[in-house]
Amino acid sequence: MIIEEVPVKKINVFLYYLAIILFLEVIYKINISENGFFNIGLLYMPLFSIAISFLLTLITRSFSDSINRKLVWILTIIICITFGFQYIFVTLISVPFSFHSLSLANQAIDFYEIVIKTIFKHIIVIILFLLPVIFLFLVRKKINCGHLSNKNKLKYLLLFIIVHVLAISFLLPNKSKVYSAYKIYYNLDISNTTNSYFGLLTGMRIDIKKVLFKSDNYVIEVVDPEPENNVPTEYGYNVTDIDFEALIDGTTDKTLNQMHNYFSNEQPTRQNEYTGIFKDKNLIFIVAEGFSGLAVDKELTPTLYKLSTNSFVFNNYYTPTMFSTVGGEIQALTGALPFQETINLWPKQKPVFPYAIGNSFKKEGYLAKAYHNWTYTYYSRDKTRPTLGFSDYLGKGNGLEKLMNCSTWPTSDVDLIEAIADQIIGVDQKVVTYILTVSGHANYNWTGNYISYKNRDLVDHLPYSEGIKAYLATQVELDKALELLINKLEEAGELDNTVIVLVSDHYPYFFTTDEMNELSTYERDKVQIQQNTFILYNSTMPKTVVDKVACQIDVLPTLLNLFGITYDSRLIIGKDILSDTPRTRNVFRI
Repeated sequence: MIIEEVPVKKINVFLYYLAIILFLEVIYKINISENGFFNIGLLYMPLFSIAISFLLTLITRSFSDSINRKLVWILTIIICITFGFQYIFVTLISVPFSFHSLSLANQAIDFYEIVIKTIFKHIIVIILFLLPVIFLFLVRKKINCGHLSNKNKLKYLLLFIIVHVLAISFLLPNKSKVYSAYKIYYNLDISNTTNSYFGLLTGMRIDIKKVLFKSDNYVIEVVDPEPENNVPTEYGYNVTDIDFEALIDGTTDKTLNQMHNYFSNEQPTRQNEYTGIFKDKNLIFIVAEGFSGLAVDKELTPTLYKLSTNSFVFNNYYTPTMFSTVGGEIQALTGALPFQETINLWPKQKPVFPYAIGNSFKKEGYLAKAYHNWTYTYYSRDKTRPTLGFSDYLGKGNGLEKLMNCSTWPTSDVDLIEAIADQIIGVDQKVVTYILTVSGHANYNWTGNYISYKNRDLVDHLPYSEGIKAYLATQVELDKALELLINKLEEAGELDNTVIVLVSDHYPYFFTTDEMNELSTYERDKVQIQQNTFILYNSTMPKTVVDKVACQIDVLPTLLNLFGITYDSRLIIGKDILSDTPRTRNVFRI
C-alpha cells in the first residue's frame, strides 16, 4: 500500500515576521506606553511593522534555503532579546535605551542584582517576549525561506518602499504642530513617545539614524504671551542687558540665529516680594537618592516632616523621572530638561552652564563645594561637576573614603554629614554646598541593602510589604542625616544663616505604582506618582504655602531670585515658582 505524502502548506516568511513583530510591539506598548494603548500609534505602528517585515523578508530570502533559515533564527532571537532588554531597561531607568546614552546601560550593569531581581519580578512579560522563539521552533519546517529570484527581490524592495512612504505620508497632517507625529518622528527626542507612536523597532531605527547622521533639527514656536490684564508692574524683571537684535544681525549661523530669536521672544519672569530675602546666606542643596514625599512622616521621619511643613511648602511640585539620577540632577542644577545626547556629550565636551548653582553662587563670592558618598567618577561626575561650578568635589575614590566608611552598599548619609560638616559649616566665607546622597538607593530588601538592614527595627512594625518597609528604612537614614546637619548648624550658630534645599532625583521607580500606593492616601497614577516634596527651609522664614504647579526645572530660577542673584530668566527653561508671570508657550529644541 502506497501512502501519499500530503504537501505541507508553506508559511510566507513575511507573514511570520509581521505576526511576531506585531505581537511583540503590542506586548511592549501595553506594558510600557505612557501615552496609553489607544492612541495614534495604532495606525503608525502596524504600517511601519509591515515595512520592516518586507525588508526582513528581502534579507532572509536572498541566499540559499539553509542560510536563510539560519538568518530567520538569528533575527528572531535578536528581535526578542531587544524587546526584553528594552522592557527591563525602561523598568529600571524609566526611559528606553539609546545609543546616545550608553552610560545609562552601565548603571544597569553595575547593579546587576537589581537587574536580576527585576527580570524575575517581570518574568511573565519576559516570557511573552520570548514566545516567538518557541513559535519559530514549532513552525520552522513550514516557513518558506526559499531563494528569491531577482524579479521577486525587486518586488519586495518596492513593497518596502511603498509601505514606508505611505507610513511617512500619514505623518504629514498637522505637521506644523509642535508635538505632531511628524515632529516627533523627525525632530523631537522623546523616546518613550516615539516608541509608543511608531513601535519600538522603528523608534530604535530613528535613534540609530540620529546617532550616525546627526543633523540640525530645530522646533521653534514663538507664541505671544498671554495678556497680564494690565497688572501694574510693582517689581522689575529678572533680565540682563542683552542686545538680541545685534546678535541676530551679527551671525549667519542658522543655529545661533534661531536661538537668538527664541530667547528674545521669551517672556521674562517678574521679581516679587521674595526677591533677595536669602541674599548672602549659605546654601546647602541636597539631591536625595530615591526620595519621595510619601516617605515623610511625623513619627518615622520627623526632621523631613519639620523641614517640609515649615518655611516654603509647595503643594503641587513634581519630579519628572528622566534618565535616572543624572536626569534629576540636570533638571535641578541647570533648570533645563536633559536629552540623551546631552548626557552623552556632557563629559566629553564639558560645556559651561553659567547659571548653574555652583557658577551662579561663585560669582557672588561663595565657595562652591560638592559631595557624593559613592564613587566620584560615576556618570563621569568628576568631569561634569566643574562645568556646574564645583571644582571642589569629593567622593569615594578621591578622598572621602579617608573620612568615612565607603565600603558598604549603600553608604550612610549620616556618615557623610559627619565627615564633611567641618568643611561646610563655620568657615570664614559664604558657602554653597551641593550634596548628592546615596542611602536611599535600591535594592530595597534586608539582605542586599546595608542601610535598610541597619534601620530595620524602626520600620518592621509597619503594615507594608517588605520592599516598602526596606525603602522607608533608607529614608530614615536620610532623616537622621538631616537631623545631624541641623544640630551641627545650631551648634555653630549658622542655622538662621543657612538655607536648606532638598529635592529628589526621582521617585523610587523600582517600585510599581501599586506598591507605591501602599504609602499613599489616594490612588496615584503614573503622573501623580511623580508628585514629590520640594524642601526649601530657613529657620527665620515663616510658613508660606505655594499651590502653584511646579517641577524640578523650576528649582534653580526660584533660588536665584530668592538669593538676589542677577540672571536672565529668558535663558532658563524653568521659571521662578514664586513669580506671578505666567509661563509662555515658546518651544525650542536642539
